[in-house]
Amino acid sequence: MTMKSTNIARRGSTGFCWLYCFLLLLVNPSSAQIKTSAGKNISPGFLDGFLRRQMDSLGMPGLSIAIINNDRVVYHRALGVTVIGKPEKVDNSSIFEVASMSKTAFAYFVMKMVEKGVLDLDTPLYRYMPYPDIAQDERYKLITARMVLCHRTGFPNWRYFEPADTSLHIKYGDLWLKFTPGTQFAYSGEGYHYLAEVIAFLNHRDLKTLDEVFQRVVARPLGLTHFYFSGNGYVSLHKVNGHVKGRSVGRPWPISFPTQDSSVFGAAGGLHTEAMDYARFLIALMEHKGIGAASLDEMLREQVPVPRDNDIYLEEGYTAWGLGIAIRPTRYGTAYEHGGNNGDFQSGYSYLRDRKTGYVFMTNCDKGNEFGKRLNALMGIPFSTPGSGQTSSLTKPARSKKKNSISLYPSETWQKADDYSDWDPKKLDGIMKFVIDSTRASGMMVIDDGKLVFNYGDVKELSYIASCRKSICSMLYGPFVGNGTINLKMTIGQLGIDDIGGLLPIEKTATIDDILTARSGVFHPASNGGDALYLAPERGTKTPGTFWLYSNWDFNVAGFILEKLSGKCIYDLVDSMLARPLQMQDWNRSIQQHIAGDSDKSVYPTYHMWFSTEDMARIGYLMLRDGRWKDQQILSPDWVHKITTMVTTHQQAVENKDEYSIFGYGYLWWLWDKPFDTGAFEGAYSAMGSYGNFITVLPKLDLVVALKTKSDYERTTSLESYLLLLNRLVAAHL
Repeated sequence: MTMKSTNIARRGSTGFCWLYCFLLLLVNPSSAQIKTSAGKNISPGFLDGFLRRQMDSLGMPGLSIAIINNDRVVYHRALGVTVIGKPEKVDNSSIFEVASMSKTAFAYFVMKMVEKGVLDLDTPLYRYMPYPDIAQDERYKLITARMVLCHRTGFPNWRYFEPADTSLHIKYGDLWLKFTPGTQFAYSGEGYHYLAEVIAFLNHRDLKTLDEVFQRVVARPLGLTHFYFSGNGYVSLHKVNGHVKGRSVGRPWPISFPTQDSSVFGAAGGLHTEAMDYARFLIALMEHKGIGAASLDEMLREQVPVPRDNDIYLEEGYTAWGLGIAIRPTRYGTAYEHGGNNGDFQSGYSYLRDRKTGYVFMTNCDKGNEFGKRLNALMGIPFSTPGSGQTSSLTKPARSKKKNSISLYPSETWQKADDYSDWDPKKLDGIMKFVIDSTRASGMMVIDDGKLVFNYGDVKELSYIASCRKSICSMLYGPFVGNGTINLKMTIGQLGIDDIGGLLPIEKTATIDDILTARSGVFHPASNGGDALYLAPERGTKTPGTFWLYSNWDFNVAGFILEKLSGKCIYDLVDSMLARPLQMQDWNRSIQQHIAGDSDKSVYPTYHMWFSTEDMARIGYLMLRDGRWKDQQILSPDWVHKITTMVTTHQQAVENKDEYSIFGYGYLWWLWDKPFDTGAFEGAYSAMGSYGNFITVLPKLDLVVALKTKSDYERTTSLESYLLLLNRLVAAHL
């Protein structure tokens, strides 16, 4: 610390005299008692022990942390190792990614530009610089810097990681608007990227040189010696490695766009620093050093409330957003906070301005979010789901798979739960309101430990379940694979499968296994649309089994192969293997039919299915119970496990540029993948179909969720709405 202050003094500039004195008072991590936000005194030794225990229990490789009391850093530690399995220690020079904590520093930079008259908070950004990425939607011309900083642009968080609703027909990689800018709250890094482009333009720079302006305007005046939005030699030399699930990732820089590299100014998540420098920044910000009091007031003022059904409210407790800062009420006053999560780096800060206490921490792993919750509890401002006192719905410990030693099964009807002790009644009531207000569902059921705890709509009405049929098809394969009737290694060439115009020799080497995992490498048109064929590479360029593509040709051929090798119609198989043993009351064999589609494109028809919501729940419950229904083992546990095991990860799907890449993929089932496969969603999987049809299994909570949106009504429940619904459902589960 002395070296950093001395370097500042050597500049010889009288303009920095105040800063030198300020830093001498600022940095004094001595042996004095540390005051928590609750006013409790703890010793440095106690905090040292706490940090060691948390790092050990969570498996955190490294940590940089600073505690602030009375606008001074009273405690600072750099702990652990830079890379698991190597001896290099984290020290005061170690550099971390702070991820979305970058947004607060960038907002400060923007306010400096506002004070200098470079731009105005409320002037539409297109007047400074049009944005070709969204030029197709004129509504973007409403976007202002204020809207960007408080997340009201309408942009997705990131276009490459949050695909648009398929009904919008947005090409993967294109930018889009969720709503008219300024009308709602939706967290977005895309908006920050656009604003950075504008600021670079107004300073006659580009994103590769904008950090030079930031260093001159913000970092150097505040004495932030290692506070970089773009890469450089110092960062390369001192940056620690990120880790996911205990393994070093080795990713050199957080990338949100395929063309990005470390030279690009990452306004939303690219800041690299360590806890001491960020604590300096946070203290300077809260004391409006370098910016006027009016600018600070704008940053801390509630600009937009966070909707009570938003994940950020439910998971973090943030009730509002300022400019680049989240706002959370605590019993000791308002906490100004921001977290950061780049997957392999997680970080956070919290500051109670009234008490002049706070903290900053950075980790080089995926355990920082949980660490932050434990640190909040120690500091006396524990995280809680608003109004409940419960831990986060995404990370709370999941209960064991079954409460009952003997599994419960429905007969003709589902038994209604008589014990709701595992549920928050107020939140469960809120689920009904959300279903009505925010989805277009025609039916929904939630099964907990074999009993019905929630239902909505006409759950006995039969309607088209779209692509949920594919997951059912994979289930039907099980007995035939088990008895040797179907050999998954058999190729489609051996089966004599061909199609309009002929298949290529390499395509005929695809196996049944490749077909069931959407990795056939056969990029032939299907007889029906609604897939991702337009993203397919040139035919014959991918070896079967190496490339994942959501292709209806694969799925239709999967049905054909099942019928060919079993010698039975797929609907008869559903009838005998599922509907009758599961005592489905609404199944109607007579209305099920193949749809030929466009026979000029492909000879293989689709096998559409019509189910009720109640019978969809039975399908999910059979899967939850590892293929067993009462005293009958309908599917082997090994087959259930196989078809719900990851074959294509989310990241692999993204690399294939497939817009259906929200989850990982198994054998015609969608699987929760990192960073979402934790807590209640560990091991979760789902059947998903267009219009809003879902069968979701949450093994950790012993839950099955079935939701159906009848396509005949010409309405859709979006995947985004469904995922929000699941989060609320999990939050209601105690």
